[in-house]
Amino acid sequence: MTYLVDTDILIRAKNDYYKLKICPGFLDFLLLQIEQRKILLIDKVREGAVREKDDLFDVLQELGARFILDARRSA
Repeated sequence: MTYLVDTDILIRAKNDYYKLKICPGFLDFLLLQIEQRKILLIDKVREGAVREKDDLFDVLQELGARFILDARRSA
């Protein structure tokens, strides 16, 4: 099964449930799920999530456009 994840899920997970001090492997897990195409992101998610220059920003920048769907082309 593949999930389309929105910005709020990523930011709330990073800030509340899976803070890096509590769960340092969260971002590695997230990246693995995206690379295995179990989680998909649209371009608007990346734009919303990268407002803060933090570890989530770094992961999404590392992904580049490889696993990001363009919402305009997918519609």
